[in-house]
Amino acid sequence: MRYSVWASDRLAEGLLRAVVEPADQALRDAEIDKNTIDTVLLTGGATRTPKFVKLISDFLDGKACEHAAVAEGAALHAAQLAGDIDGDDVLLDATPHSLGIETAGGVMSKLIPRGSTIPAKKSETFSTTADNQTSIEFTVYAGERSRCADNTLVWAARVSGLKPAPRGVSHVEVCFGLDASGILAITAVYNADDGRKNPITITY
Repeated sequence: MRYSVWASDRLAEGLLRAVVEPADQALRDAEIDKNTIDTVLLTGGATRTPKFVKLISDFLDGKACEHAAVAEGAALHAAQLAGDIDGDDVLLDATPHSLGIETAGGVMSKLIPRGSTIPAKKSETFSTTADNQTSIEFTVYAGERSRCADNTLVWAARVSGLKPAPRGVSHVEVCFGLDASGILAITAVYNADDGRKNPITITY
């Protein structure tokens, strides 16, 4: 059975239109007005679809669309990491989703917001929620919703070595470090009663 281009476009129309919302969000995150854009570079097989190209062009008020291979961007990024790019060319990588830790009540506390330039580093201090806690279990999520249950679980860990104390007295400083390769490293420091900061063990 053969399908016409028109029929194929109709079948894929819902999927194609779904790209408009993230495209609009990307512009808002970057604080860029679409009127300041001259040309759009499209990558990926789906962007070869004429309907897709027209959809993006219409969304950007008729801006021209060109195609580029994903490998080109990867090669430029590799050259930048190796220090081989000269001149004023700047290639920035950013986090596609916010990264945070689940706190009391299932609320997500964001440490690295979406759109942060990579590499990125952020610390936040958390306290115990029960008396005589000697460890804290925490989970790392990716997403933009306020509740962790609506986001994506990416990591679960436990910090141990805390001195038994009433709740709220012990404090743990958690640090997220996202390197140029997109690898997330998490460290934790226990702030003791005497003011000393002691590295503590993370197990997962």
